[in-house]
Amino acid sequence: MDNDWFKLLVLFGKNDIWTRKNLLHRLKDEKLIDDALSSGYIEQYDTNDIGEPRYHITELGLKIRDN
Repeated sequence: MDNDWFKLLVLFGKNDIWTRKNLLHRLKDEKLIDDALSSGYIEQYDTNDIGEPRYHITELGLKIRDN
């Protein structure tokens, strides 16, 4: 697996939720987040009280991360 995917997916436990801002702070790569969204590895869970999108890992993302 590509190391960049692992860097992103390993941040998520089964029930972890990350804001986009926190992911960007940690990864410094907006394209990686957008690619993970479009690939179905993560998905938007909801938005927080100030309107930031929050994400969680999908079943597909768990399979990719754990293999």
